Formats: sequence, structure tokens, C-alpha cells
Amino acid sequence: MLYLITTASRQTATDGTLSRLLDSIEPQSGAVRLYLLLQQNEDSAAQNLMARYHFVRATAIEGMVSLSKARNIALGMLAQDGPSPDDLIGFPDDDAWLYPGFVDRLQAEIQAEEGWISGSYSDAEDRTNPRFPAQEAALEPELILRCLSSITFFVRWQYLQQVGGFDERLGVGTNLGSSEDIDMGLRLWRAGARGRYVCPLVMGHRVDSPSEGETQQQERPQYWSGSIAVFIKHLTILPRPHRMIAGRLRRGLYLVRNGHLSAIGFLRILLQAVALPFRTQKTQKPD
Repeated sequence: MLYLITTASRQTATDGTLSRLLDSIEPQSGAVRLYLLLQQNEDSAAQNLMARYHFVRATAIEGMVSLSKARNIALGMLAQDGPSPDDLIGFPDDDAWLYPGFVDRLQAEIQAEEGWISGSYSDAEDRTNPRFPAQEAALEPELILRCLSSITFFVRWQYLQQVGGFDERLGVGTNLGSSEDIDMGLRLWRAGARGRYVCPLVMGHRVDSPSEGETQQQERPQYWSGSIAVFIKHLTILPRPHRMIAGRLRRGLYLVRNGHLSAIGFLRILLQAVALPFRTQKTQKPD
């Protein structure tokens, strides 16, 4: 069985974004269940979705929480239903979608001894996304750091129980606003979960043009804040650690020089990042 974990706001639940994901799952739903946290919403919205889509289990909250916390809440819902150790868990964003036959490809690709598997995403199934490798490769730290995305990886339940949920200090809605997926991948690798990146496994999601993607990475401080925090947290397993940390510091200073981040903000984030490995990880263990 494949279990998908996602969250949606009032806007994406009503503007067609979430329904695109749900409609793409429906033809493959014999082997899929989706656990959904609706934010800024009422219980009636969750009930309506479950009535429309038989494979959905949804709950609603009135306020907003961070992406990592939302996923952990949904993982707690899943844990109550008792998935099997070898079941796969995925974390598509609400603006992603499944291409036809995706679930069958996923089940065919993952091998019995593998704890997780990852693919790519693209806005057309036959269009290559240059962010991802063109060849199959082992999911090891260098590859995880370079291109892992929560949209594209799937973890066996037994390993997710072992490492816990997402670190709620990281990701959208926190001061360290990205890289919670990279952190999860590195924690899985540390826990001994071995897996592969495979090219035929393609999720649907919008793809930025190369220039647009580079501009976003340079001009959005949350990308930098989350990435440097994760680099420091996992310093001992980084390939070329001093060079990678130096590169993150240069990118932060670039943001300061170009007015995208204040000097005080730079120092505050750096202090939070340095303190991260010495503080208790905030996760909600899915058991």
C-alpha cells in the first residue's frame, strides 16, 4: 500500500490546486490512501472531501502550522490506522500530481531490501527536469544534498518510525524555512536505510526555468537559512564539509549585500543554525 501525506490551505483546497492532486490519484486509488491536514478550514470541508474521494482521510484545523508540523500531524493520523512495516509513505505538495501508472511504476521499481526510493518531478511526463540526474544512483549524502525533494521520495514505514517525523524547526513556516526534506533524507541514510534515485519515477509538479530557479535560490533567504542549518546539523557526513559550509556562508553574505537579508537577520539565522545540533529535535514520532 502507498500512503500519501499532504496539507492544504483554504485557498488551495478551493481553487482547484488540491483537486488536481486528488483527481490524479483517483484512477490509481486501489493501492493508495491520502492523509490530509486542511488548514484555515472547518470540519465540514474535511467531511466533504472524504465523501467525494473514498481514499482520503482528512482533518481540519482553524489556524495555520508549519509544513513540517502539518506533515507530522497527518503522520499521527496514519499511525492510528496501523500501516505495515513495508508500506511506502510519500509527501507530495498539494500542488503536485501523479501521472497515470505512477503507483505501479513505484511498486515495480523499489526492491525488497530498499528502505526508500526517490525520483524526479516535471511539468510534463516526457520532459526532463535538469535539476535531477540523468542516471540511476544510490541515495547517499552528496546526491541527497544536491537534489532530494519531498515531492519525489517514498519511505518504508519501518524506517519512518525509526527516524521519527519531520524536524519541526525546519521548513516553510519556521525561521529556518527550507530543507526539512534534505534533513529527513540524511537522517534516513544515517539510520541505515538504503535506496536509489531512479529516472523513470516522475511526479508532476511545476518546474521553474533555469534562470527563474537560480533567481529564487539567490533572492529568498528561507532557502539559505534552512540549507545552512541542515549542513551544520549533518556536518560530520557532508562531502567536503569545509567547502560546503564556506559556500553557504558566501551565499548568505550575497543576500546581505543585495538587500535580501539584513545583517542582523544573517547573524540571527547563523546562531540558530549553529545551535540546532545541540538542541532536542522537534519531531512527532509516527507510532
